[in-house]
Amino acid sequence: MEDFFMSEKMLVTQALDERDLLVKKISDKIDKASFVDTIKPNEDKVYSKRIGKDEYAKEATQ
Repeated sequence: MEDFFMSEKMLVTQALDERDLLVKKISDKIDKASFVDTIKPNEDKVYSKRIGKDEYAKEATQ
């Protein structure tokens, strides 16, 4: 019975080690990646019609 619990602990330890390795690999890939920001045509339309917070609050209370 004690061997069963020991093997369970080993599996958990191995799973945690694999998780840590995957987290490190993913973090390394994110650090090495370069991202390009793009603005879509719809975003341009939204930005051009943007209003300030005070103006929005004024219109919302009317």
